[in-house]
Amino acid sequence: MANISPADGATSGHWPARPTPAHCYPAARIDLGQLANSHGWRTLAPFNWDQDGLRLETAAVISGRAVAIDVSQSGSGVLAEAWGDVGRGELDAVVKRMLWTDLDLAEFHIRCRRQNRYRAVAESGDGRLLRSPTLWEDLVKVLATTNISWSGTRAMTDRLVGALGEPAPLGRTAFPGPEAVARVPVGELAAVSGFGYRAGSLRRIAQLIVEGRLDLDAWERPDRSDRAVAREILGLPGVGPYAQACIMALCGRFGHLPIDSVFRSRHPDSEAALRHYRSWGRWKYLAYWFGRKT
Repeated sequence: MANISPADGATSGHWPARPTPAHCYPAARIDLGQLANSHGWRTLAPFNWDQDGLRLETAAVISGRAVAIDVSQSGSGVLAEAWGDVGRGELDAVVKRMLWTDLDLAEFHIRCRRQNRYRAVAESGDGRLLRSPTLWEDLVKVLATTNISWSGTRAMTDRLVGALGEPAPLGRTAFPGPEAVARVPVGELAAVSGFGYRAGSLRRIAQLIVEGRLDLDAWERPDRSDRAVAREILGLPGVGPYAQACIMALCGRFGHLPIDSVFRSRHPDSEAALRHYRSWGRWKYLAYWFGRKT
């Protein structure tokens, strides 16, 4: 386990340049630039995406310790490095979640090759969505996208991380966990985060997790049916069908469509659109999302 401490004489938040040994993930499986640009998560704190350097920076709390993480593209693959007290296995689990290294897209790509519009998706190997280090972080960010502009979403996540996040190496701040959110009164949470009316729902979900009444990890288990997971997600405070579809997609369950104002503007004939995407079966979400880029 790498145990990296502040250098002698360093001020708080400044850490030595030496990271944990880099680990390489096969380049044939992951195109980091493609993944980072799959959707807007790269612009939401604590993510920082360097397009020129093809480097994704973030911070996360792993086993109770805040860690800075860099993921970068190289000729030999995608490299992951970390600053802080973290074991290699712990870091691998987080990085593999973000990169979604275990997502099997073979069936989706076969379907894409059958339609000219989607052929480029298959040929480029596209289809992965950038994910956060934890499903909790993904869930909160989805809530921050509802009924608001993208600039508003960015502002809310910036404020939430700045107010409640945990200081990490390299001057970064890790996303606040459910415990940090649950202990803040609703009014204060709304004020410091800018979540407004969403603050009550956010805090209640955090409380359910802290109390052991909600297990987010169960949503990603293959033994849980899509129907059961969909029902549980939709039953959460502040979660409607759009947020439900997005959260499920980030769990690897792509059978629901994120129907919002953007969807309706792209598909004025909603019935025809629903018929089209119905033919994609369990890949509806990816067909819609990556079809927008064709």
